[in-house]
Amino acid sequence: MKTQTVLRIKSGRAGALSAVRLTGQTMESKNKRYWPHAQWGVEALYYLSHRLWRRGFNRLALLVKYLNVVLFRAYIDTPAQIGVRLDLPHGGFGVVIGPDVKIGNDAIIFHNVTIGHAKPGPVVIMCYTPTTFL
Repeated sequence: MKTQTVLRIKSGRAGALSAVRLTGQTMESKNKRYWPHAQWGVEALYYLSHRLWRRGFNRLALLVKYLNVVLFRAYIDTPAQIGVRLDLPHGGFGVVIGPDVKIGNDAIIFHNVTIGHAKPGPVVIMCYTPTTFL
């Protein structure tokens, strides 16, 4: 099993985001193709916007979401539920994930992928094991 050190995003001087390693906490990946790396770009901004949205800071969450669109050209809606260790190997370029999407742990999504549809109802992409969403 490959493990990854848990990183937490915090704001430093001048509002810059930086990753801080939490000692002693590791997360195991069940995906054989996953390689441990820091989630510093699209993934980190999505998780930050999702947490802000869940805590009721909707306008700030939308600001972070659109920052993700401007910087990385990835439109991941804040209500989307994506499990831990999301991997966007091409920097998330052209990725579109709708608001009613649920994706399990250890997902790898390549560039120019759209997940979601215009019909009402959720889109669920899960692995065979139970998933805990952030």
